[in-house]
Amino acid sequence: MNASIVAVLVVLGTLGAFSLFSVGTASAASSPCSVTVHSENGADNAIQTAINAYPGGRICISAGNFPEQLTVSNSNTVLSGAGASSTVIEPNSGSGAGTLSFAAVDWDSAPFSGGVPCGDSTCVPLAAIILVTNSSSGPTTGVTIENLQVNGAAGSNNVACGDDFVGVDFQNASGTLNRASVTNVASPPSSFGCQEVSGAVYAYNGYFSTWVAPSPALAVTISHTSITGYQKNGITCDDPAETCTLSTDTITGAGPTTLTAQNGVQVAYGALATIKSSTVTGNSYTGPTTSNDWYGPNGTYAAIGILLYDPATGTTVTKDTVTLNQIGIAYYDDGAMDAGSESVTISQNTVDQSNAYGIVANGAPGGEDSVTIHANTIDNSVSLNPSIWGAPGILVDTGTFTLSGNHITGSSTASGSSNGASQTVCAPTGYPTVCSTTQSIPTGAIQGASESGTDVTVMVIGGNSYSGDSYQLTTLGVDGGTVNVKLVS
Repeated sequence: MNASIVAVLVVLGTLGAFSLFSVGTASAASSPCSVTVHSENGADNAIQTAINAYPGGRICISAGNFPEQLTVSNSNTVLSGAGASSTVIEPNSGSGAGTLSFAAVDWDSAPFSGGVPCGDSTCVPLAAIILVTNSSSGPTTGVTIENLQVNGAAGSNNVACGDDFVGVDFQNASGTLNRASVTNVASPPSSFGCQEVSGAVYAYNGYFSTWVAPSPALAVTISHTSITGYQKNGITCDDPAETCTLSTDTITGAGPTTLTAQNGVQVAYGALATIKSSTVTGNSYTGPTTSNDWYGPNGTYAAIGILLYDPATGTTVTKDTVTLNQIGIAYYDDGAMDAGSESVTISQNTVDQSNAYGIVANGAPGGEDSVTIHANTIDNSVSLNPSIWGAPGILVDTGTFTLSGNHITGSSTASGSSNGASQTVCAPTGYPTVCSTTQSIPTGAIQGASESGTDVTVMVIGGNSYSGDSYQLTTLGVDGGTVNVKLVS
């Protein structure tokens, strides 16, 4: 993708005369532009040429469509467009007719030798529209991408199952994506059901190939950014020592679809995240292998607005609006990264119109997970498909959970629906108590569960309020488990 050094020097010297570049012009930001790219050149590499010529510089990009795939490996580089609706970076749509370059590989799939990812068949090919990656001297840091749109539509037909197609890829790199739009990064409809195609924004460091966590941690910030038209995940933040901060973003899935179980945001495998003041909507899988039961059979799937899968302790989800998803927010710890000792906070969110659950928190068996679920407003009085599910407000399983100040509305079973498990209604008096008998009952606003006879869930509940719920608190003993419930006013 990069032009040679000789070509860069010649192109810069030539194109300046034709006003495709101007050097040292002012930008809307406080710092001046190292160079401004006014329009594309014949080789469709005008922006990459500027990046190569001004390492660590501020590359300003005027309004227009730029058919390029960009690689940034110099710290402190800034790519600044004229606005998310004005400056569009897209795969080559000229002589290549939308051809994508799969010149990179997904580091989390690539065995390393001497710090270089392999090129053999075990590596998943990666096509990134903007790839921020490390240099020979180590991780690239301080990169800013702002005020532009990344649009993958022109490359969609070149993506097959097994490929990774990413809009903005922070690969062993730190940086900021701000006031941007990332859209249409997906395979064509014929293979939209592929689970491998990564999605719009991806931040990771290759830990599962190197088995070395970077120090200091790699930090990626995504703010005031719109994410639409993605394949599997809207935003993915993976790996130990990967820290992601999401603020005031809008992530919009495909809506109910029979093709793939989308996640608006995924934080996984030891990554640390702060997700706040963002809107996540429209992630719902309705295909033949879907299940609205958290304890559904193997081989079934659900779409989730915000998925925390074995995240780092200290992860928080706060003041977000999470609506029209199959499951609103889900935390799951399999114990692989930290032996099940995570502490996570889910607070002050608005979660509504979920088809399966508003919030799920499932700790690791035998672990000491601690999850605080506080002051959330959960309204399931209208769900995506109320005829098949009563949408419990909160489900907690295996761990210590503090539930306080939540307001839960409409967690009642519709006519003919079922929650899929035998449950016990815990009476509002006589706490602390152990709920262990089972009976078939309608959905409860809060469900406590234990996955086996040896796992016990402790629920500390206080200050929650309810409206239009069949039952305030129920428990279900899966495989003979019991649930200890403690009420604290």
